[in-house]
Amino acid sequence: MHSFEAIFPHLNQFELHTAHFVEESPQRAPDMAGLLLAAELVDKILRNLYDNADIPALKTSSLVCQQWRSISRLYLFRRVTISTETSLEDFALFVSDDISIVHSIRTLIIRPRREDGLMEPSSWIAKVPSYLSSLLNGLEYLEFFGLYERGEYITEEFIDAFSKFSSIHTLSFRSCSIDIRLVQPLVCALPALSTLVIFSISPLTSNVVIEIPQRSPRLVALDIYFSPTYPDAMGSFLQWIAATDTRKTLRSFSVSTRLQDGDAVGRFISQVGPQL
Repeated sequence: MHSFEAIFPHLNQFELHTAHFVEESPQRAPDMAGLLLAAELVDKILRNLYDNADIPALKTSSLVCQQWRSISRLYLFRRVTISTETSLEDFALFVSDDISIVHSIRTLIIRPRREDGLMEPSSWIAKVPSYLSSLLNGLEYLEFFGLYERGEYITEEFIDAFSKFSSIHTLSFRSCSIDIRLVQPLVCALPALSTLVIFSISPLTSNVVIEIPQRSPRLVALDIYFSPTYPDAMGSFLQWIAATDTRKTLRSFSVSTRLQDGDAVGRFISQVGPQL
C-alpha cells in the first residue's frame, strides 16, 4: 500500500485542519472498484472522522481506494491554516494548479508565526486578500488568530481586495492586538458577512485612518469579548454597531463584559432588543 506521504509528498508546507498537506503525487491509490461502498456511507464515515478531529485516520482513509480518496479530499482540505509568507505563496500556487480543491475549502485561519515569541506586524498579511480572494470563492469562515497589526499592512488597498471575499459569512478575531478602528472597515468590506466573533482583542494604537466602506454591515449574530486592557473598546464598538444596519438585522448577541461596560451593553440591548 502507498503511504500517505507518497500521495501527498510535501506534507509539511502548510496546515490543513490539524494536519499538513500539499500537492498530490501522480501516484494513484489502489483501485478496488468491485468492493466499493455506497458513496453516502463513505461520506458518513469520513465526516465522522472529521467531526472528531481524527486527522491521522482521515489521512489513512484517503489510501483505501480512489473513491475514498476523492471523498476524503472534501474533508482534508476543508480547513486551512496559514502561518508564514512561504505557506501563503505555496498554498496560492497549489490551489491555482488544482482548482478542484477550491470547493472543499470552507475555513481559512490566518495565524502569524511568532519567532522567539516576539510580537510584531507580519508584512505578508498584506498579500492575503490579493492572493486568495479570487481563488477561494466558496470560503465561508475567516479567522485572524494572534494578529499584531498597527495599520502598516491593513491599508485601503488591503480593504479593497478584502471585499472580494464575496462568500465569507463569519469573520473572527482571536487573541489579536489591533486598533478596533481597523476592525470596522474589515467588517464593512465583506458583502455576505452575517456573523462577527471578537474574542480577546488587546489595544494597539494606530495612527492610520482608513476610510470605512460605504456598505453597512447587516450582522445576524455578534459575539464579543475585549481584553480588560482595552477599557474603552466595548462602548465605542457597540455604539458604532448600533449606528449600522445591524441594528435592524441582529438576532443573536453574546457578550462577556465587565461591570464598567454594563451601561454601554444595556444601551445597545435596548436599541436592538426587539428583534433579538
